Amino acid sequence: MQVLTKQLVAIKSINTEHFKDSGQSKKVMQEVMILKQTRHKNIVRLFEYFQTTKHVLIVIELSSGGDLLSYVRKRRQLKEDVAKSLFKQICEAI
Repeated sequence: MQVLTKQLVAIKSINTEHFKDSGQSKKVMQEVMILKQTRHKNIVRLFEYFQTTKHVLIVIELSSGGDLLSYVRKRRQLKEDVAKSLFKQICEAI
């Protein structure tokens, strides 16, 4: 829970010891920058991020509906019109 707002949040913790090279670190920072710039009802909002010697912690809006990967895995495949709609929404948000 975010103490100041008393809002439930999700925290994505990435262990930096598993980074094989600086390219992986760069990808994580790209994700942070994209989330900072993106405002859309279907994309979780970034609240804050922190980096320690061993972890990158990304504090994001809690998505009670789950993530896109779980959604796709549960259905095994998406109908073309559903995939097209989801992709369009994501592209419009960026």
